[in-house]
Amino acid sequence: CKEIYASSHKQYYVQLTAYLSADTAQSALQKLLSRHEPGRVHRSLVNGKLYYQVQAGPYSQLQQAKQARKKFATGYVRSYQQTSNK
Repeated sequence: CKEIYASSHKQYYVQLTAYLSADTAQSALQKLLSRHEPGRVHRSLVNGKLYYQVQAGPYSQLQQAKQARKKFATGYVRSYQQTSNK
């Protein structure tokens, strides 16, 4: 888990991982959702490359997002998390 992002609607998301493939990101999201965790895939352009960020959330309070980040950092999602998709 890397960062917590705040949306313009006062909702918070925890980024779990990012992929260059939309299909791979959707697969990771489905695994997250199958564990009854909320989530989404957010597209982001970084250095000219389009990344698909798998994020847990939304959380209505920053403290909830921090607690979720701590839970994910303990290995809760490591069974499917990958660092890159080249």
